[in-house]
Amino acid sequence: MIKVLIACGWFFHGGVEKYILNVIDRIDRSKYEIEVVLAGEYVHSNEQALWDRNIKVIHYPFESVCAQVKAIRHILYAGKYDIVHVMQTNCFWEFPAIFLLTAISVRHKCKYKIIAHSHNTGDMTTKRSALKTVMRNMCLSVLRLGFRQADVLAACSRQAGIYMYGHRSTPVVFYNGIVLDKFVSARHLPVEELCEKYAINPNEKNFVVVARMTDQKNPFFLLDIVSELIRYYPNIKLMWVGTGELSQDIEKYIKKKNLQTHVNILGVQTKVFEILSCCDYFLLPSKMEGAPLVLIEAQAAGLMCFASDRVPNIIDCGAVSFIELDKTAEEWAAEIHWQIENEPKAKVNEALLQRFDVNETVKALSEVYDRLVES
Repeated sequence: MIKVLIACGWFFHGGVEKYILNVIDRIDRSKYEIEVVLAGEYVHSNEQALWDRNIKVIHYPFESVCAQVKAIRHILYAGKYDIVHVMQTNCFWEFPAIFLLTAISVRHKCKYKIIAHSHNTGDMTTKRSALKTVMRNMCLSVLRLGFRQADVLAACSRQAGIYMYGHRSTPVVFYNGIVLDKFVSARHLPVEELCEKYAINPNEKNFVVVARMTDQKNPFFLLDIVSELIRYYPNIKLMWVGTGELSQDIEKYIKKKNLQTHVNILGVQTKVFEILSCCDYFLLPSKMEGAPLVLIEAQAAGLMCFASDRVPNIIDCGAVSFIELDKTAEEWAAEIHWQIENEPKAKVNEALLQRFDVNETVKALSEVYDRLVES
C-alpha cells in the first residue's frame, strides 16, 4: 500500500477541490491510501465530500508561522507517508508554501517523496509600487528556489508551471481531468424538463458561469459584459453557479446595474452538467487561471465559450474564444456578438477533449506515484 498525503490549503467548491475529488473517485484505493491535510481547525465548506469518500482529513492551526511549522512537522513525522503531494495556487499564499517548504526541510528524516503541484498562473497583488515590485521579485526568486527542491514539479498547464517554478523549469503537466462521459451526455439530456427544473427559458440567450465569487474570477467585469450584451440581446440571461466571499457585493452590484431580471444566481449545484445542457454560452473573464475544469466541462457539454486571454490556451478544445482582458466590457460584448452571429455553434475537437478524461489523468498520476516509490 502506497500512502499519499495530499496537502490543500482549504477545501471549498473550487476547481482544485474538484480535481482532488475526481482523482480520489478513480484512483485504485486498494493500492493507494489517501489522506488530506487542510489549514485551519474548522470544518471547510466542502469537507463533507471527503468524509463521504472515507478519506481521513487532518487539520493544523495557522495562527502563526511557528505554529504552522510545528504542526506540519508533527503530521509528517507521525504519518509515515510515501508521497506528499502539495497543491499550490499562489506563491505568496502562506499555507501551501509553508507546508511545501517544511515538507522539503524534513524529508531526509521521513524518507518520503514530494510532488509540488501548481494550479494557477499568477497572484492577486497586482497594484504595487516600484520598490514593492523589486522586493516581490526577489522574494519570488527565493521561494522558487525552494519549491524546485521537490522531487517532482507538476502543474496543470505549462504557464502554471512557469509561474510557480520559473522559466527554467520543466514541470510535468497533469491535465485537469473531468468525468468526461457525464458532460458529453449533457448534449442529449431532456432540455425542456431541465429548463423547467432550474427556471431557465430555452427561448432566451442563456449564458452561464460556474465560478467561485472571488476577485480572481473578475465578477464585476463579468456583470459589466452582461450589461453591454443586453444591447444586442435584450432577453439575455446569465446563470451563475457558485458562491464565495464576494456574494453580497455581487448581489448589490446586480441591483446597481439593474440586472435583476438578467442574472440568476443558482449557488452551489451538484449537477452542473444539467445546467450546462440548458445553456448556450459560457463566460469566464478571469484575471488568472491555471487550467479551469469548468471550461473543459462546458466544451464537453457542447457550449461555445468566451474566456480572457489570461486562461492558458491548453484548455481550448476548439470551442473557446479568447478575448483580451484589457479590452472594455463594451468591446467584449461586441466581440461576443460577432462570434455568435458568425459561428453560432461550438466546434468541439473530440480528440483534444479526450486528453481531459479523468481516467487519463489518474493513469498519469499513478505512474508518477509508482515511479517515485520505486526510486
